[in-house]
Order: sequence, then structure tokens, then C-alpha cells
Amino acid sequence: MLEGVFNGLLAWAAMFAGFLSDDRSGDGGFNNNNIIINNNNNKMGTRNSYYERMIENQQLTLPDGTIVLPSVSTTKRNLFSMLPTVIGMQFLTSAFLLPYLFARTSERVAPDGIVTRPLFKEELDFPARVVGESKALGVVMGHVGVFSIYWFLAGRVDKFGPPLWESAKRMDSFAKLLSVDRVGSSFLVDLVIFALFQGWLIDDDWRRRGRSMEEDKIL
Repeated sequence: MLEGVFNGLLAWAAMFAGFLSDDRSGDGGFNNNNIIINNNNNKMGTRNSYYERMIENQQLTLPDGTIVLPSVSTTKRNLFSMLPTVIGMQFLTSAFLLPYLFARTSERVAPDGIVTRPLFKEELDFPARVVGESKALGVVMGHVGVFSIYWFLAGRVDKFGPPLWESAKRMDSFAKLLSVDRVGSSFLVDLVIFALFQGWLIDDDWRRRGRSMEEDKIL
């Protein structure tokens, strides 16, 4: 049963990669060293098409002349980077998450009357573009999480007894295990911490997508 809790916890920790856009350099993962100049025609090489598109998208003008800006700043630096935090959470879970949450900066809120748009992928750093915005992240980790719940409820029948819906023996064995295993107990504490503090990141993530949780009446 503890295996199910542990694997479910790591799957949830990996899902925090969906918040990698919370930390942005502002150059879309490119820098001056990446820019290739063709001396013959003074044009950037094809390798920098992403960079060029990112610059073009900084400000959009609609046909009626309305200027559309990002709802948040294209640059957002935190004291701790999000990528190492997510990687560290695979080893020490909330011991990496909580310091990041308390040290991070909040997203800038666009002034009233400004027409806003979501951040474009070109405005995100490479890990956020490839991993954080990947639909496969939710699908794969979601399956791992569901299987972990099943394993908790019905895995290792020979050791922990019948599935939980058939007998309470499994839960009794789990309770006895937690009474002598502090590490196992800490996994449950981490699950509670994830549930309580994940919301700190959701509101800003919504803003990066050009939405407002208050206006959409989600909370």
C-alpha cells in the first residue's frame, strides 16, 4: 500500500512541471550567443526563427488599432528556479516545494482597460515549452496516479489482504505500518501539503493563459 502512496506522490510532484512557465528568462530560451548572423546578407539563420517570432509577438495590433499586450510580464525571475525545484521534488518532495513557494514572485497584473492575450509558447523557456506545455505530461502522470490509487486499494493481495472494498484488513495493516514508519507517514503529510499549496501557483498560471479566475467565477 505504501508503494501506491509513494508512486502517487511522485506522479503528483512531476505534474508540477506544468508550472515551469512560472519562471521565465524573457528570451524564450535563446540568448545573444545563440543568434547566428549571416555576414553576407545580415540575416539571422533559420535556427532563430523561434527567436524572431517571439520578438514579433511582444505587441500585437488588431485591425481596429487596439494594442494587445501580454497579461503578465514576459520576464519573471524567482529566487529559486522552477526546473531544479521540480527535479528536487522527485527526491525530497515538499522540502523543495515550500521554499520555492515562499520565495517566488507573483505575476504582474495588467492594468484595467488593457486588452490582454495569453503568453505565447515562444515567450517561454525551452523546458516550459517542451515539458510544461506538453499534453503528454498530464496523460502519462495521470495514468500513473490512477494506477497508484488502484495499487493502494488492491495491490499485493498476498501481503496486505483482499482489496479495501472487500475487507478492512488492508487498512489495518497500513495503519500498523505507519505507526512504526516515520518516512511512510511523511508521504501522507506531503500529499496534504501538495493539496494545500498547489493553489498558490494556479491563479498565476491562469493569468499567463490570459484568463482570470475571479472573472470566470472558478473560485
